[in-house]
Amino acid sequence: MVEQATMASEYSMSYKDLENYTDGQVSSVRTIAEQAADHISWLIETNGKTSSSFTFKNHVMELVNANLIIKDPSGNSTVISGGNIQANSITTAMLATDAIKSSNYSAS
Repeated sequence: MVEQATMASEYSMSYKDLENYTDGQVSSVRTIAEQAADHISWLIETNGKTSSSFTFKNHVMELVNANLIIKDPSGNSTVISGGNIQANSITTAMLATDAIKSSNYSAS
């Protein structure tokens, strides 16, 4: 659905953003959406600095952010942060790596 209007509406932060920034340190927030023939992208800027970006290209999705949280309908989540993956469990038929490090190995 595309919203069309002849008059621009005023921007205001969502209540969730206001909860996170009650110290008054946010002076500006800007979201830019761009669609071209070969990609769609979103860019979020806070205080003039890019805080997140998300780009869809042909068969590629690129997300630049500090953390990526993926939740299923029951609320279980997988967190990817700084190249580390935190999940309840990882199962696979084949796993190839140079090293596996864990504080608690379990075998079934």
